[in-house]
Amino acid sequence: MSTSGGHPGAPDGTPSRVTLPPHEWTAFHDVQWPGVRWGSLDHVVVGPPGVFVVDSSHLSGTVGLRDGRLLQDGRPADDLLSGPVAAALAVGERLRAVDVAHVVPVLCLATDQPLAGTAGGVLVCSTPTLATTLLARPPVLDAERRRLVVAELRVLDRNDGWSPYEAIPRHERGRRRWLWSRRRGLVPLLFLAGVLVLLRPAAALYDDLVGPSGTGPRGTADAGCAELNATHPHGVGRGGARDLVADGEQPVTTYAVDPQVYGVHERLDTDGDGIACER
Repeated sequence: MSTSGGHPGAPDGTPSRVTLPPHEWTAFHDVQWPGVRWGSLDHVVVGPPGVFVVDSSHLSGTVGLRDGRLLQDGRPADDLLSGPVAAALAVGERLRAVDVAHVVPVLCLATDQPLAGTAGGVLVCSTPTLATTLLARPPVLDAERRRLVVAELRVLDRNDGWSPYEAIPRHERGRRRWLWSRRRGLVPLLFLAGVLVLLRPAAALYDDLVGPSGTGPRGTADAGCAELNATHPHGVGRGGARDLVADGEQPVTTYAVDPQVYGVHERLDTDGDGIACER
């Protein structure tokens, strides 16, 4: 992309055969994505028709436009349009010298296929048609307005002023984006760990309220054999339970049979014979 006033050079994928009048057009390359700490925009181009946020992409297969939709090998490729739309909106919200309606998302495909049109509110073009696509738009910015927009872009991008985070030197962005991509895999694990930490107190609270088996209030179960024996002197058990005793001891047979009460106090059945607090 041949224009004046932007950062020298351009990243891979730049439509190199496009020439725009340098006295009217200014391009910025590898611009920090507003509000995204390590994200970057391929190109931001300012000219009489407005501000164009250009996303240069490589797509395999056959790409085309039909009925206002982007197609790849005959199948809808609408997911490719969300990035340019979000980028243009982010830029438009930060620029004070131009209305957001004049900040236009562009998806430029690095292919020799002639492609020009609109899909999902995004200008879609290819390498050979980028210049004609931009130049065909009606003028909306005069020379003074373009000068203000360019000055604002230079200040913002130089200082990373539209990022809510600390300024990141341009030569550091690529390295930090790589580090961030490595760290993103830890996010789901950290999220899961946080959920587990939150669930442990919740489980303890549930246990306090309803008991570990969910059969009744823990306060009732934890009252102990003294309280239970006050109402059931020989304990309480399930029907058909037999007191488990050592050789030579007499088993308790006069316990109360009440499965519901036993279920509440089952934790007091320390020998697991189906009778709680037998004596």
